[in-house]
Amino acid sequence: MKIRVTYEVTDKITVQLTNYGLYKYSKSFPKAGRLYIIENQATKRTYYIGTSQDIKERFNSRIRSMTEFGFSDNQLISISIYVIQVYSKIGRQLLKPAPPNDSGKSTVYRIRLDVEKLLIVTATKFFGQNVRNANKFDSFKNPYDQELVWEFNDTKGHLFSTHKWKLPGKGKFPDK
Repeated sequence: MKIRVTYEVTDKITVQLTNYGLYKYSKSFPKAGRLYIIENQATKRTYYIGTSQDIKERFNSRIRSMTEFGFSDNQLISISIYVIQVYSKIGRQLLKPAPPNDSGKSTVYRIRLDVEKLLIVTATKFFGQNVRNANKFDSFKNPYDQELVWEFNDTKGHLFSTHKWKLPGKGKFPDK
């Protein structure tokens, strides 16, 4: 029996400046918990991978903090936020949404995985991205006896190529 996790990029949201000097987003944030990736479009460097139950509120507070720290309008409008829906299943069960909690863990069919850490390790070790989450930067260990299969789907080509990986039960990624 396999454990399957699918990461699907559902939206690319940019920060925009209004005529009144206020910030707005290019589209609405989803209401449910999601993973997200913040990328600086000016440098094409991924800065942060995180999770939130309320992404809009998370970014409103981050934008306020960045303006207080003196970030310029040009720096703020070069930020893109990629919203990622996580799906999961085990064995022959149906693939279903598995939104992570604020600590990055997702539970489906009694299986609990740190999907945030798995995505961070995949982004750094496989895609070679510079990610700021130092506390989840090391390798990922499959805590279960079942094979873990995960894939990253970016059908619009915003971030990374679509790819699939396999990790044996109790295996480690990357295996070094």
